[in-house]
Amino acid sequence: MTKKKSFQGFKFLMVQGFLELLIPRFLGALILMLIFVLSFTISSKAATSLDPSLKWKTLETLHFKVNYYDKIEDQAYKVASIAEEVHSRLSPLFRHTPDLKTEIVLLDNTDYTNGYTTVFPNPLITLYLTNMNSNYQPFSYDDWLRYVFIHEYTHLLHLDTVEGGAQLFKLLLGRSIFPNWLNPLFIVEGLAVFEESKYSAGGRLNDPRWQAWLRMEALSDNMKSIQQASVTTVAWPIGNTAYLYGSSFVKYLADKYGEDKLYRLSQEYGDYILSYGPDMAFSNIFGKSLWVLWKDWQDEVIKKAKTDKEAIEKKPLTKSRMLTDKGYYNFKPVWDYDSSKVYYTQINMDDSAQIKSLDVNNLNGQKIMEGYFFDDSMSKYKDNLYFSKSDIYKNFYFYNDLYCLNLKNKSLKRLTEGARASDPAVSPDGQKIVFVKNDAGTKTLWIMNSNGSNQRKFTASGKEEEYLSPVFSPDGKTVAVSKWVKGRQKIVIVSVNTGIEKFMTNENFSTEANPYFTPDGKYILFESDITGIPNLYAFNLKSSDIYRITNVLGMAIMPAVSPDGTKIAYVNYTQKGYDLAIISFNPSSWEKTSHKAKTNGLAYKSAYDGSLDEKEEVVLKKYDYNPIPSLIPKFWFPYSYGDENGEHLLAYTAGVDALSQQFMQLQAGYDWTAKRPTYSLMYNNDQFLPQLALVADDVALAYSWDADTKTYWEREQDFGAYLSLYGNRVFSEFDRQAFSVGYEHVTLNNISSLEILVNQPTLGKLSGYYAAYNYNSLKSFGLSVAPEEGFAIGAFARLYSKDAASDYNLTNYTVRGSTYYKTFIPHHALSLSAVGSLSYGDSFVQSGFSYKNVSVRGYPYNYVSGSKSAKGSIQYIFPLGYPEIGYGYGYLFLDRLYGKFFFDQVGATFGAASSIDWKRTIGVEIGLSTINGWGMFPVGITMGYAKGIDAGGEDEGYFGFSL
Repeated sequence: MTKKKSFQGFKFLMVQGFLELLIPRFLGALILMLIFVLSFTISSKAATSLDPSLKWKTLETLHFKVNYYDKIEDQAYKVASIAEEVHSRLSPLFRHTPDLKTEIVLLDNTDYTNGYTTVFPNPLITLYLTNMNSNYQPFSYDDWLRYVFIHEYTHLLHLDTVEGGAQLFKLLLGRSIFPNWLNPLFIVEGLAVFEESKYSAGGRLNDPRWQAWLRMEALSDNMKSIQQASVTTVAWPIGNTAYLYGSSFVKYLADKYGEDKLYRLSQEYGDYILSYGPDMAFSNIFGKSLWVLWKDWQDEVIKKAKTDKEAIEKKPLTKSRMLTDKGYYNFKPVWDYDSSKVYYTQINMDDSAQIKSLDVNNLNGQKIMEGYFFDDSMSKYKDNLYFSKSDIYKNFYFYNDLYCLNLKNKSLKRLTEGARASDPAVSPDGQKIVFVKNDAGTKTLWIMNSNGSNQRKFTASGKEEEYLSPVFSPDGKTVAVSKWVKGRQKIVIVSVNTGIEKFMTNENFSTEANPYFTPDGKYILFESDITGIPNLYAFNLKSSDIYRITNVLGMAIMPAVSPDGTKIAYVNYTQKGYDLAIISFNPSSWEKTSHKAKTNGLAYKSAYDGSLDEKEEVVLKKYDYNPIPSLIPKFWFPYSYGDENGEHLLAYTAGVDALSQQFMQLQAGYDWTAKRPTYSLMYNNDQFLPQLALVADDVALAYSWDADTKTYWEREQDFGAYLSLYGNRVFSEFDRQAFSVGYEHVTLNNISSLEILVNQPTLGKLSGYYAAYNYNSLKSFGLSVAPEEGFAIGAFARLYSKDAASDYNLTNYTVRGSTYYKTFIPHHALSLSAVGSLSYGDSFVQSGFSYKNVSVRGYPYNYVSGSKSAKGSIQYIFPLGYPEIGYGYGYLFLDRLYGKFFFDQVGATFGAASSIDWKRTIGVEIGLSTINGWGMFPVGITMGYAKGIDAGGEDEGYFGFSL
């Protein structure tokens, strides 16, 4: 007897989300908010990324709670002061203060920069201490923590603002409806970048590299559409599209219509988005629809880009030979000793990040190795290539470490372990390595032996100084390195013997990065944005004269001179991204320059006066972290459920603590006719090891009964307790595993009268134990439509026993596995998968206990069932296109279209395995991946045809969707 098909409440609502044209706009928006809240249960179940051994504390101020662990207490006090100062500046502009104190979580568990904000269910900002400075983006800012906090707190004030009609929903449902979350993504991110540029001494709007991105977009005659800017695209600049386009668009609105209109939009948006949509909101506030404003802005950006192009072209553009032309990220070239090839890091949408070699004459490339690489420097000595790579460290940290790869025999040696080391520079004699070490947001310069021993600090750096991309001089006596000190990144020259530093140039208005000595030791090549366009320059070490080497429309960065002194490899930026290029090393063609900074290059004049306005008494209390206040649910949502007496009201609520270590959700209702509650409760605690999960359910289930002539209702009461251990690294940085064990108790009671049933259901108690193991090394890439490499396996066992207070003895085993293979056609993948189940012990009449109904395409529903079952599939999956078109500024966005040919073989039996009756299916499927709800809700839509080719088979067309 089988359970009837049914939809959970929120899945039914998902269907309605596609019917926006058939229902009022406000209902469509509310539905999306409902989906967001209910899908919260999915995203919150992931394993913790925090080390359970950390002891957390809290600093409480007037408006904030700063959560941190002992090692970073100094930064916590600093953030507390920054937070109150920034609040005093931004809150009056937005005319909003959150109704709860904002939780701030400080983390230093990765060597990559990040920060994120949510207002649901708690106002929460998470900041990573590693700063944004990098070799490809040497940002200028007064203070990293202040800079990133301005960005994130802008998000929080903007998204947390609930005014107008939406206040009624907040009054009734708690912290559940946030209309500003329904802004297009480019508005949300654009406003934050605008504020970071306005209230810090720097910001992306004032960064020449950021401006180069937009300039090359405008000159490409193929600027992204407003729909593409509302989501993350596969086209360059991928995840930065909303930030880049949005910040320029918001600045355009502020310049043309006044900044006050931006904050008015934040206040009034809720009323419009829940009624007439964003166009009406923009029309009322700016006098034009969003679509028209966007077109006006694009016209202005294109006009400015053409004007800039004319000015740049007054001098001849550099003629280079491109070594790569696919764009995205190609960084930090380093030459082979014979000047015939370069090694570099490549990150794109087609493959894993990797180190590659490239013959500069015939352009033949070769993958050296895959890993988590980005823009860190590499260094070469004879056949040894020194580089940094990120990897999981002690299961909960993601750190950079140094490695040495022998290119001749392919042997790989790890030089550091958990050192947070990057940017290695090997000395000319191969004996020493200078490198950068990250810790609590400060990057210091260290030195060690080339075998990794004797690690020690190289310079007496200050607490808030940052070093990047060191390089030895040919004689080994000095090191040139980029250094950030309170504002901008400059080149300093360091004596190896004394550690004494000397700035290469004296002006303070440009950013310099990525130094490289010429083989003869006469020059240091570097990049500078002194003219407003990042270009390559040369510094004469004897005369201190400076020469400009390139003149480009985009930017020229990361120079590397060949050992024979005849060529310069560098990174050239175009509308596709960062590619490698090569020019001749010809000092006679260089232009001598005074290196005076361009004074009118700021895109936006900062309103920041340089004062932090720290308050000595800003911290009111200090205490051990308490998860309960943030864990307590702050919202609820009503939706319906059905039982034998019809539809009833169900309330849903959930909570998660500030550290995301504890999560709970509750769905509860009551059937007043039957005088019976229904509920589903789940609680996860990842604060300790092993991690704990508790579940409890009391639900009414419907079964098709007596040859589908009756409906049998059953009450199922479940309880489960589970302990889990997660391994975030097994054999490589690309895999992970999980072990779980648990205890389960199920009680089955009839609701329907047994007298009307011919077949009597199995009732009583099931108690026993659960165990599971999962391993996953599947890999997908930016343009993938399915995994393309790796495999996943899982094994599950349930043992119900009378020894565990069960009324029945029943054992279930399930094993599943899948593997994916690349083909010779990009992003075409071959998939093999199989799953097998075995049950033995007492027999149950209801399905799902002692036997399963196995889904098989091309055959009637529940056609195959048994206590032993197996299913195998072969699938060929391939992309059909990437439409990247949408509706409603990100309300609906068509991301990618794919096709699939498949062959299934399924069988089941209640007898011996040799008696399995196999059923085969062939078919074809078309799938569409969509990104809906302003980037928050990816939904897959599938449509297919299946033909069962054995007895009982039929022609079946099917349609489905999935979150």
